[in-house]
Amino acid sequence: MKYVGDLSKYDATVLEKYGKWSGQTLEFGMGASTQILAQCSVNRCKVWSMETDPNWIARTKRNLDILGVPPSCYMLMDYDLALTQCDGALFDLIFVDGIDEERFPFALATFQRLKYGGWMLFHDTRRMPDLRTFLDVLLAFKDEVGDVKINMDHSNISGIQRKIAEPYYDWRVEESRTDWMIGAEEPPENWPEML
Repeated sequence: MKYVGDLSKYDATVLEKYGKWSGQTLEFGMGASTQILAQCSVNRCKVWSMETDPNWIARTKRNLDILGVPPSCYMLMDYDLALTQCDGALFDLIFVDGIDEERFPFALATFQRLKYGGWMLFHDTRRMPDLRTFLDVLLAFKDEVGDVKINMDHSNISGIQRKIAEPYYDWRVEESRTDWMIGAEEPPENWPEML
C-alpha cells in the first residue's frame, strides 16, 4: 500500500486490513489514512472522509490523484457539512483521527451510524489524550460493545466493535438466586440436592 503521511507501517497494515473488509467507510481526519482506505475501496465501496482544514482536503485530493485512485472511490468533505451529507448512511468502519478536540464529539455523533458487527477505530491511542477519548467512547456505549482491541498488531490504533445492545440485568433476581447460592451466607448442608 502506497501513501505519504503520519502513519506507521503497523498503522497502515491495520487500516488496510479493515479497509479491505469494509463495505462502507467513514473517517474523520484526512491524509495517509484516506489514501490507504481509498485504495482499499477500489471497485468495492466509497470512503466518506471528513476534514476541518481545507488545505488537508486539497493535499489529500492531490495525493489520491497521484496514486490514480478514481474519484468514484471517495468523497472528501468539509467537517461542518459532512454529517448532513452522509445522513442516514450506515458504515462498516469508522476511523477517528483528525484534530484532537473534535475526536470525541465525532465518535459520539457517529457511533450509532456504525453497523452491528462494524468497527470504530481510533488513531494515536498510545498517547494518553487519545486513549482517554477511546475509553470515554467505550464507556458511553458500553451496552453496545462487542469486542475491544487495544493498539492492534503493534499499531497506534485501537478499536471497538458494535453489537446489538445488551443492557445489564440483575442475574441474581432473574435466576432466583438466594443469598446462600451466591456465597453471601453459609449454604444448608443438603445444598447439592437443592440446586
